Amino acid sequence: MYSDLRKIREERGLTVEQLSEQSGVSVEKIREIESGIYPEMDEFLQLADEQDMEPIELYKIYCIGKKLDAIRKTRRWRLKG
Repeated sequence: MYSDLRKIREERGLTVEQLSEQSGVSVEKIREIESGIYPEMDEFLQLADEQDMEPIELYKIYCIGKKLDAIRKTRRWRLKG
């Protein structure tokens, strides 16, 4: 889930503002990424580098979050229908 990206940042003791300053990615963009909006590749690589993660690991976390959200939406739709 995208909150996992937030969780990683918080586990490292960083605020959104601190991560923005250290990575060069804007506060607004970091908030968008943490809410599920896909980043531009250069921003994604900057964040992975700043978090001392391989880009593929950060990408996996992002993709898993996308899949879980899609599953949840489908289940809610089925329950309503």
